[in-house]
Amino acid sequence: MNCYSAYKYNIDKSFIKQQFVNTIKINSYHNLNNLIQFIEQNKIDVIINQGEHKLTKSLRLALNQSQNKKCKLMFALHVSPATEINFITLDNPKKELKEGKNIRKNISKFLSFPYQKIRKIIKLPILYRESYHFADKVILLSSHFKKPFLEYSHLKDDSKIRIIHNALSFHSFYDLANYNHKKKEVLIVSRLEEEPKRISLALKIWKEIETDHTLSEWKLKIVGHGKMESWYKSLVIHYGLQRVFFEGTKNPEPYYNEASIFMMTSSFEGWGLTLTEAQQYGCVPLAFHSFASLTDIITDKVNGFAIPNDDISLYIKQMKLLMTDEKLRKSMSANAIESSKQFSIEIIIKKWMEVINE
Repeated sequence: MNCYSAYKYNIDKSFIKQQFVNTIKINSYHNLNNLIQFIEQNKIDVIINQGEHKLTKSLRLALNQSQNKKCKLMFALHVSPATEINFITLDNPKKELKEGKNIRKNISKFLSFPYQKIRKIIKLPILYRESYHFADKVILLSSHFKKPFLEYSHLKDDSKIRIIHNALSFHSFYDLANYNHKKKEVLIVSRLEEEPKRISLALKIWKEIETDHTLSEWKLKIVGHGKMESWYKSLVIHYGLQRVFFEGTKNPEPYYNEASIFMMTSSFEGWGLTLTEAQQYGCVPLAFHSFASLTDIITDKVNGFAIPNDDISLYIKQMKLLMTDEKLRKSMSANAIESSKQFSIEIIIKKWMEVINE
């Protein structure tokens, strides 16, 4: 099977990219002639639209006029339904204004923000309906997303919806025989952005860990980069934290391999991919139950901790429990490794092939 890529926005060079036979850049959703020609020349049988609602209708209409009318069009939503509303934030303008950068441009963004938000709130349900109507299949990450998708789109028919979880990022699983090599490290792997990652909340929680002198051997490592990194580093100084280490953009595998506990503090996620990565390496995760698909990944007190959203005191309590009870930590680590196998690349590929071949 050959895979091709069509993209509109340049991909961040710091991310590892999948290898494709060929790629094409889309300059406009209104003129898809070059894309259709690319599809015809490469005899593409299936198109998977990764969350670009605005593209679904125009792509279907263009395919209907092409020589490749039998090409299947799938729409894959990689967030929880309606989450896109939260993607319009003022985080970056706030940061730049504090730094005295692009003042006129950022004031303009502040002034237009209410309009942009309202516009998206009105338009997004329409785009959801179009994606469902013009696609052959709609792929959601969790069965918990089906009802919200239909309600948000004002749809009753669910015959096109299929559920496929995200696959694991790595091929190998942690060998529990090596558990004694695990370090007293807590790990965060994340984009360093406040919305939705809430790294500031993680640092607030960690502050309580550092004040407990019985836990002085534990350290926090943060792997990732993002526009809020300098602010997070200033928070570390403000809180007087001594055992927080920013590792930058690195291959996270060695960090999962060494860490014993994983932290997630997101306000929302489509699918917590770093949670399954952590489980795969026996790194016991804690996360706020702020997104419906969390229960697909974490069974509370079995292979991780699912904390009621914003219950910081319970989050701290459960983290301290893990830190002080090695037997519990190892048991949950074993459960995490085993449960992560349901998301193996082989199993998820099989599910995709079943949907494609329907």
